[in-house]
Amino acid sequence: MELDMINIINCVRNWRVPASSDELLASCDAIITHEFGDQKTPSQSTIAIVRDAVELCRKYDKPLITQFPGNIVAEELGLTPFAVINSHAVTGKYLDTEEVNRQVAEICGAYGWKRVIVCTHPHHIWRAGNNLQTFGLEAIYPRNAHIPYDSDCSRRMVWSAWLFVPYEICARALYMRMGHL
Repeated sequence: MELDMINIINCVRNWRVPASSDELLASCDAIITHEFGDQKTPSQSTIAIVRDAVELCRKYDKPLITQFPGNIVAEELGLTPFAVINSHAVTGKYLDTEEVNRQVAEICGAYGWKRVIVCTHPHHIWRAGNNLQTFGLEAIYPRNAHIPYDSDCSRRMVWSAWLFVPYEICARALYMRMGHL
């Protein structure tokens, strides 16, 4: 996709997605989490994200697909995830949004699942959800404005909006350029 002015504007201005209705949330096939921290130990952000996802799993009786280390949080809360995405399928290294969503789509495809609730940080959810749709899944959005940044995380980028938002704008532009949004 070419980065025209409309796409550039979308990269910069889309910071909120509308929370889905309870009826739409209940219609999901699975609930997924994206990690928001250092990918080694759960950050305060990841803990809040997974806590919300576990509540949704219990409320709607749906399976959880989580990115490591979210499974640690889920298990501490008494929920065993249906699947855990813990490494890049090709490189074995850093799990970016694209790779997590690709693996989520493979898992969902194996079970005929089409609708997923996307649980992640509010400043990441627009890209995560739009990218998920490129894999043929419908992204459903829970309320998530309360998910914090984590100033104690080893990954500086997730300490604050001042550090994350410029990165996210660049990531969105890259994803758009590559046709992944």
